[in-house]
Amino acid sequence: MSIHTNLLPAVRLALWSTLVTGLMYTLLVSAVGHGIAPWHAQGSPIEFADGRKGSYFVGVDWSNPAYFNSRPSASGYSAIPSYATNLAPTSEKYRDSVRARAATLGLSLGLEPRSVAADLVTSSASGLDPHVSPMAARQQVPRILKARSLPASAAHIVFAIIDENTSVAPNRFAGDSAVHVASMNASLDCRLP
Repeated sequence: MSIHTNLLPAVRLALWSTLVTGLMYTLLVSAVGHGIAPWHAQGSPIEFADGRKGSYFVGVDWSNPAYFNSRPSASGYSAIPSYATNLAPTSEKYRDSVRARAATLGLSLGLEPRSVAADLVTSSASGLDPHVSPMAARQQVPRILKARSLPASAAHIVFAIIDENTSVAPNRFAGDSAVHVASMNASLDCRLP
């Protein structure tokens, strides 16, 4: 047997496999995805009133006090690369950063640092979590009212926005209720410009 009789079929198989699995399968799955769920297949895009664009499933940096804040992100809210701090809760550096965030947020929210919701001062594992807890959202209402120059009587509208954007866990083993930050902020712009 010559090398050509063994090598040529192997090369043909490699090329055929690459064509089928690398190109044809990818195009087929993309076409089906766009046909079934076009919004999801395009990355779940959203555009905010200030012109920023993002994805519904990726957290966004909301540093403006007139908006709800997301969880902190070690990756700067960048999906590539997404990462956590890799610091253990026992790490002094980690505890110092959490204390500093709690002190800063406590001042802006009018709360004692120890009262600030944990998810406002600790980042998620991916650093891209688009949700906060209902408690974290409710703690931000006075700051939002003040930043938008709204009277305290408008608080019921903001609380309604929180309630409308809260996903309730089906049971306590499936996780906690969560509020989608970008959806709340879009609602704020629509209802309290």
